[in-house]
Amino acid sequence: MIYGDAENPHSEFFMDEVREGFFVTSMMKRYWAAQIKVLSIIDAICERHGLRWFADCGTLLGAVRHGGYIPWDDDLDICMFRSDYKRLCEVADSELPVGYRFLNVHKENEYEMMIGRIVNSSGIDYSRSHLDEYFGCPYTIGIDIFVLDGLAKDDEDEETRIKMHRTVTDALGYASAGGRYSADLVKAVSDIENYTGVKIDRDSNIRHELYMAADRIFAMYPDTDAEYVALMPFWTEDRSHRFSKSFYEHTVYIPFEYIRIPVPYRYEEVLAVVYGDYMRVYKGGGMHDYPVYREQEDILRENLGANPFRYTMPAGMPEKRNVKDFRERCEEMIEVIRQAQGQIGQMYEQGNLELIFDLLTGCQNLAVTLGTLLEERVRDSGETVKLLEEYCEKVYEASVNLNEERLKELAAQILLVDDAVITLLRNRKKEILFLSCRHDWWGTMKREWQRVAADPSNEVHVMPVPYSIGGTGEVYGACHEGTGSFQECSGLVTEDDYDIEKRHPDAIYLQNPYDGWNPVLSVPERFYSRRLSGLTDELVYIPPYDTDDPAAEGDKLSTALRTLIEQPAVRNSDRVVVASDALRNHYVDTLVEICGSGSREYWEDKVTVSENLHSSISEKRPLPGCWTKGRGRIKYLIFQVNAAFVARHKSGAISKIEDALEIMKQNREGLVCIFSPHETLDEGNDIGDDERKMWEKLIKKVSMDPDVIYDGTHMANEYAVYADAYYGSSGLLAHRCAEAGMPVMIMSVDHS
Repeated sequence: MIYGDAENPHSEFFMDEVREGFFVTSMMKRYWAAQIKVLSIIDAICERHGLRWFADCGTLLGAVRHGGYIPWDDDLDICMFRSDYKRLCEVADSELPVGYRFLNVHKENEYEMMIGRIVNSSGIDYSRSHLDEYFGCPYTIGIDIFVLDGLAKDDEDEETRIKMHRTVTDALGYASAGGRYSADLVKAVSDIENYTGVKIDRDSNIRHELYMAADRIFAMYPDTDAEYVALMPFWTEDRSHRFSKSFYEHTVYIPFEYIRIPVPYRYEEVLAVVYGDYMRVYKGGGMHDYPVYREQEDILRENLGANPFRYTMPAGMPEKRNVKDFRERCEEMIEVIRQAQGQIGQMYEQGNLELIFDLLTGCQNLAVTLGTLLEERVRDSGETVKLLEEYCEKVYEASVNLNEERLKELAAQILLVDDAVITLLRNRKKEILFLSCRHDWWGTMKREWQRVAADPSNEVHVMPVPYSIGGTGEVYGACHEGTGSFQECSGLVTEDDYDIEKRHPDAIYLQNPYDGWNPVLSVPERFYSRRLSGLTDELVYIPPYDTDDPAAEGDKLSTALRTLIEQPAVRNSDRVVVASDALRNHYVDTLVEICGSGSREYWEDKVTVSENLHSSISEKRPLPGCWTKGRGRIKYLIFQVNAAFVARHKSGAISKIEDALEIMKQNREGLVCIFSPHETLDEGNDIGDDERKMWEKLIKKVSMDPDVIYDGTHMANEYAVYADAYYGSSGLLAHRCAEAGMPVMIMSVDHS
């Protein structure tokens, strides 16, 4: 059975996230959660009927290497022995909830896959009840079920089966070509009938009949009597996915996202058969387009004109803001007043008094605007503002009693104002405000903040933005990082002491891309990009997520990044700052695709690159006090072993662990071993009675050894990446340590 609450993932789970350089969208998280819910229903049926199932293929690899989904994977695979699968087929219709379907060749005449698939609906459903039940995911959710079939004990018998399956494949090709009564198809069908002993109805859906024949061929040798089993679609195609049945003799439960799922206790050997060096990361693969719901997403967009579950950027050329910076605007106002004064003198000589009074009124209004602007945005502007006020008084006096002397006084006063304003602007620092929402986003903004703050001509402030987190749209927890999370920053301000509207900073840098379009994270509307753009001369957007560069157009990362690119802040900002040329090119190409070819020059000008914008690795957190107390400055080696290693090598595994610990103790000067058994070795997991007894004896010995830190509560899962090296079994912890750049040594019984 599944351990953990499949119905109630933490709301943070649904946030957009970068895992190992890959951008995982909120909708993908909702799809994952919905899959886990469907899996829990399958698991409950299997539990009631005593049926065994195991995580398989990419799901098994994800559980072992990543502790959940492979970040760039989007489906969920399980496998069952044929005997259990057959029983599931018998009970599924009466056990599955209303609306669910068990798709397989036995039940669906048009179904043409040699694996089973249980789905929660027959199509897109965005009714409120459905969205509430499936975490805001409207798309059809499916779980793939692979069947483990027995292999013939005689190699010749197995070769014959493989050949007959190829005959079925050939027959399907003949049927697709339309030659229902072609000689090739007739002969192939006859050979299949002779081999299976089952008559094929040539007048019915011949393709379905052939798929049924293939299924009979797959199930020919019962798994209950077999020494080896295989996933037949792979085995008959390229002789892969063949396993010793002993790999599945026992079950262990390992973490998968926020639950624990069953895997074969010799899962390392299963993975080695399927993937070879399964710890080597390849960010691609898969047997379908990414994401799996892409076609359904396109259907929604085509029928509704937009995707209702995320922001849809309007097509067409965006309107470019033509905003002059503060200094340029002030200088222009002074220049206009100065030129007007010259025109007034000429008009006075010509006797055009009516137009003079209009110009004087305009100059006065402009002087008031300039004074207000300087007062609001420039410190120590009092003397300059006073000169502007005196100018306005002289304008009033001239309008009451216009004469040559008054005009000379106005001209002299505007020269004083001009000189004072230029001096003030020359000494004024450019005011820049950074709005960082979540502290774990700060890394992408930090580099740009450091660059801008290092310029003495800038006055830089950082304001943490309040936000709320909700599960799938319902906001139920107000959050705020507070200034304490940004203590490294100078110029920290809050909303109470910094009025953005009044201060109107020269530039605002923001990170929140969504405005009101994220179903999980929300910020107050006053921090939306569409509003901020009117409160600054330049709005600059820095994406909050550090991702890898997309390898090629159409790869999984480039597809996932489209959701991040198609956001309000990208459209509403004056500049978008990304981390690399490759990302810039991808942003521009994607935005041109959305807005039209005529927008290329606009986006190429708008999307820029900041050198070294990728955030550096976070500073190491202190290790737990119970590990470091009284040990001084030393290095830590994490040593982990899992159930698969113990189950495979039995007493040899225990001896190897003891030998390794002894070697570490002999070389303990400057080095401490943190022995952290994997969760699969927790009491309750089925690894066999003999192995359990040996293991418990070893643990009792290690836990009492003062030269070894025994981590029985799995603290290493959180802190291991801050240690110095890793030794032991392959898996999630080894993968994390390798990603952190530390030495990783994989243990075997035969060698280190």
